[in-house]
Amino acid sequence: MIDRGHVFQPGEDPLAQWYMTPEQVAALVAEVRRTQGGITRAAAQARWNHAARQLAAEQVTALRRERAAGRGVRELGRQYGVSGATVLRIVRGERYRDVGGPVEIAPNG
Repeated sequence: MIDRGHVFQPGEDPLAQWYMTPEQVAALVAEVRRTQGGITRAAAQARWNHAARQLAAEQVTALRRERAAGRGVRELGRQYGVSGATVLRIVRGERYRDVGGPVEIAPNG
C-alpha cells in the first residue's frame, strides 16, 4: 500500500509495486486458464451449435419453402417459435447451412 504521506522523488516510480515480472504474468495466465472450468474454444462452439439447433431439418426446409412462397418473416417466426432475425438468418443460409431448401440472396446495401 502506498503511504499517503510519502513524497516521490524524481526517478522513483509510484506504480512499481504493481508491476509484474514475466514469470508472475505467466503464473497468472496459467491460473486463469486452470480455473475457467476447462472450456476450450471447440467446447464453447459445440455448445453454441447445440443451442442454435432450435429447429429440425424438416422444419428448416419447410420454413425456407414458405418464405420463398412469400410468407412474412414475423409470421414464420411466430409459427416456428423463433425470432424474425433467426428466420432471416435461416432463409439466407447463415444458419443451418447443411439443410436443404431454397436460400434467399441478401441484397447488397
